[in-house]
Amino acid sequence: MMRLFFTYSLVVFCLLFFSACSLNSAESKMEKLAQDYQDDKINNQQMLLAMGEIFLSHEENDTIKRDYFTRMIISGYSAWALQYYLKVDNPLTETDQEIILRALQEGGLYSLGKHFEHRFDSKYQPMLAGNITIADSLENLNNVVKERRDAESYAKRSSFFASLEKPLMAQADMEKSMQLSPCNDEAVYRLSLNYINRENPDALLELFSQCVSPQAHQPEWKILFPEVAKQVIDVRNSNENDEKKIFNLANIYVNNGFIPLALRKTQELIALDSENADYLALQAFVYYRKGEKQNALDMISRAEEISGRTSRLRTMIEQLK
Repeated sequence: MMRLFFTYSLVVFCLLFFSACSLNSAESKMEKLAQDYQDDKINNQQMLLAMGEIFLSHEENDTIKRDYFTRMIISGYSAWALQYYLKVDNPLTETDQEIILRALQEGGLYSLGKHFEHRFDSKYQPMLAGNITIADSLENLNNVVKERRDAESYAKRSSFFASLEKPLMAQADMEKSMQLSPCNDEAVYRLSLNYINRENPDALLELFSQCVSPQAHQPEWKILFPEVAKQVIDVRNSNENDEKKIFNLANIYVNNGFIPLALRKTQELIALDSENADYLALQAFVYYRKGEKQNALDMISRAEEISGRTSRLRTMIEQLK
């Protein structure tokens, strides 16, 4: 039970492997991390953790801030980015506003608005005028679709359905968007997310085989999504027992930024064995990635009580604001 407990504590300290780098500046370190990820020397989660450490020491550096938040946002942490800025009292710079708008666009205005309630309106609404067309209700979205009947309007309604956790309706609209504009990036991106959230890696790979061709420079998600799909298929085809497969899938999802899926898998594990320190520690790490400090502390405390040892993950959790 305890053999893997500290593996997940060590994951969050993987950035220590980069501390001996002799590069001349923090910015060049960020570039080196991005290149290492591109060359498959580190995974996405390792890159984000290391970049986060650099950012915390250089929060006023716009280049580092933009690079770090962009990486976080395209890895699925739009809500985290907006939560960060909700705590910023200083006037927002142009770079800050650029990051916030990117987070709103990538994360989906509808689901993010639901999470932030009145804080969303008071903090971010003034920035949206002139930048994003908001269809803030299903009725409005239906009217937009009826009037335009174009790929973009179907894609917007698909995002809305996804935020309401209506995956089949989201997929239907995204497929319609694809029919109107075959293989447009927005449709491929949203449909890919839908396939990942529905744990359908085969459909995702089929979509990529039809719509995405290898290029020297392409968005991170075009690299990340098929890689995750292949890892999921490998786990499913392995000779491990079902419980071990769930455990491995949870690790894949949390290490690649698919936090809701990771949480769901850890919940399945704990339902099978609520006294397994490894499972509890992994769920603590998932809550840490979500920014839910108290839930993370509760889980790591239970894991430590069972294992009889203190995890270094606790230190990372306690540093959350």
